[in-house]
Amino acid sequence: MFTMSMRRGPVPAARLLVALMAVLLAAVGVVATPHRAMADAAGRGGDFVPLTGSHVLLDTRNGTGAAKGTRGAGTTTVFPVAGVAGVPSTGVSAVLVSLLAVASSSTYLMAYPDGSPRPNPGSMVDAIAGQTMANMAVIPIGSNGKADVYTSSTSDIVVEVEGYFTTTTGATGGGYVPVPMTRLVDTRNGIGVAKAKIPANGSITATIATGSPISTTAGSAMLNVTVIGTSTGWIGVFPGGTTAGNSAVDYVSGTASSTAVAKLGSGGKVTIANHGATAVDVILDAEGYFTAQPTTGAGLRLVPAVRLLDTNTATVAAGATVDVQVGGTHGLPTRDIAGALLNLTVASAATGGYLTAWPVGGNEPTPYSLTAFPGSSARSDLVAVTTGTEGKVRIRNHSSGTIRLIVDLQGWFEDPLPAVAPASYAPTQVVQGLPAAGATVGALEYAYVNNIGQVLYGHQPDPSNSLSVQWTVISANEAYSGLPALAVQPNGQLRLAAEHGDSNIWSALQASNSTTWGTWANNGGSMASAPVVGRQTDGSLVLFAVDANGELWDLPQSGANGTFGSWHPFGVTGLTGSLTVTTVQTGIAVFAVDTSGALRTATLVTGNTLSAWTSLGGSGLTATPAVVIYPGYRTRVFARGSDGVIVTKMQDVSGAWPADFTPIGSTAMAGSPSAVLSPASGKTEIVARGTDGNVYSTGETTQGSGVWRDWVNVTNGDTAATDPTAFTFNPGTGLTWAFVFRNADNQSRLYTVNTSGLNAAAATPGVRPSFTQKAIPAPPR
Repeated sequence: MFTMSMRRGPVPAARLLVALMAVLLAAVGVVATPHRAMADAAGRGGDFVPLTGSHVLLDTRNGTGAAKGTRGAGTTTVFPVAGVAGVPSTGVSAVLVSLLAVASSSTYLMAYPDGSPRPNPGSMVDAIAGQTMANMAVIPIGSNGKADVYTSSTSDIVVEVEGYFTTTTGATGGGYVPVPMTRLVDTRNGIGVAKAKIPANGSITATIATGSPISTTAGSAMLNVTVIGTSTGWIGVFPGGTTAGNSAVDYVSGTASSTAVAKLGSGGKVTIANHGATAVDVILDAEGYFTAQPTTGAGLRLVPAVRLLDTNTATVAAGATVDVQVGGTHGLPTRDIAGALLNLTVASAATGGYLTAWPVGGNEPTPYSLTAFPGSSARSDLVAVTTGTEGKVRIRNHSSGTIRLIVDLQGWFEDPLPAVAPASYAPTQVVQGLPAAGATVGALEYAYVNNIGQVLYGHQPDPSNSLSVQWTVISANEAYSGLPALAVQPNGQLRLAAEHGDSNIWSALQASNSTTWGTWANNGGSMASAPVVGRQTDGSLVLFAVDANGELWDLPQSGANGTFGSWHPFGVTGLTGSLTVTTVQTGIAVFAVDTSGALRTATLVTGNTLSAWTSLGGSGLTATPAVVIYPGYRTRVFARGSDGVIVTKMQDVSGAWPADFTPIGSTAMAGSPSAVLSPASGKTEIVARGTDGNVYSTGETTQGSGVWRDWVNVTNGDTAATDPTAFTFNPGTGLTWAFVFRNADNQSRLYTVNTSGLNAAAATPGVRPSFTQKAIPAPPR
């Protein structure tokens, strides 16, 4: 066991008053109901294995883990993690550490996996000159088993490992379970222990796993540890009956707090040891616990340390709150986050105070750990907070002055996401690509998800020859569901997105000048609908999807040909997920059927701002609407009524919508309509799957009339198992249109409009186009 001077080094007396000014954070809350303890999703690991005793990975004061010597400003130290200090050589994704700065001048530390770029901006520990300061941190391990730590200014560095996280579910460790923040121990008033300070170099033992809130079968507990004293030192929280191990809190005169993970001893006991010169009061508040079984609890999921919030230009006012978007960012789902590992830093404060943090939509926790920050220097604290409504966390500034608040994400604990079974006979998506070098027209590109969850990509290099379609399964061993979103970027590369079997939205990018595809990226979200894709006026793509609460979210690219960023919620709920989007003059128009069966529309404009919603009315509308845009950006919509009849309405020249939908005939359809504006005739044409499985067609009798021909069976026994997808394209002889569907054997059927039919329909009112079935090769089995 370290003595105080061996472990921390003396703090000059002249620095004690400065240390009093450290900015400390406190009181982190979770939803006020016990969280379910469930098996980790798909056995993906992330279980925590606590270590007992002192385990030092790096100490620059004595040369442990790296060369001895104080580190200079702007330097990075590489140190081994795997296979040392109790950490296994394999099967470890990350370590939970106490990261300590023994600062010669004001500095901050940032640790990250070796071989990866340093997160910038980002910090894990902040300390002023002459101060010894520590914070808990989660550090992923590099592929070589090492990690790096950066110091912004002159400092010694100590890294002590508290435990590690596994890569797969194994025989040891357990998952995380959040609990309502609960006071377990308070030596000031006798909660959990006798009412008495812990003497210098003394200890007390308390039972903290009593069944509520911490289970009697827990392996370790995540605690907020608060120390109130008049000197410097450190507090250890060890398995009951032992007093050797790493620090939980480094304290200075006054009040200090930090989150710590303590391994539990027999009977759920811990021993709290005071390694300081004077007696102190200690408070333990429960944040959560880790189970002792590797098939229970929530597993850790890593992200590169990222900054979620910095209020540098918009400080948080006294008593005010700020909401931080966590869910849906950086590949996270919007729900089922048992705890987000957030490093909270008050970079500056006008006056003293403390923070509370809790899930939006939940109750603000009682501020148990009233940790002062007089406002002189930065102080960080890593906490685990359950996310609330729209995946957000709310933080309040409990002080009489403004603060600059920084929030960094280090990882999160994932409950099992809702599994999504492959949808039966989801439609096919079709786009025409940009012409390749030397070509005059682009290839036709197809994508669909079959009934067993494979994503199939079809490339038709000759758009006039359907026999040239080449099919490829591009989903490897992952399973997907629903209609995929497929679009052409301005640079000609294809982007594809689909709902994964874990309910997140995954995307892939076609390799440049190739029909091969890059690695799929998990864009998070945990949505209840398949994505649809729209194009902004600058050419950038935006994905849209609806979550389990019926709320609309979008995922925009960073710019034309850019990467997808984070999901953004729009507040409106009650949608069914039956979305259609189209580019209009001011942005992307979104059309959605709500749970009452009415159709709504809104427009996403530049800056990722959604306009107010307009209700288009309707009652009992089902399936996915279809949209046609006319010159002048007037819009006509189509939907299926509760009786199966397709209905429509169209904006007038002022942009207003009529009150009622107009039925198109009386034939009941089984599927969603698909519509195009015929390139040759200028008439609106519609196809839909009938109740007998055949595809039926209708269209306007004359351009813009809104008067419709009778529905006619155009496939005549070539029955469809999927809804048809109508699309316009150029086969090399001018624009035309076609539709595609798949039959019960998941074989694709393509019907193109005859040129003579197009000409006749254009010249003669009421004449319908004729179609020719084109063969498409079968996909690989």
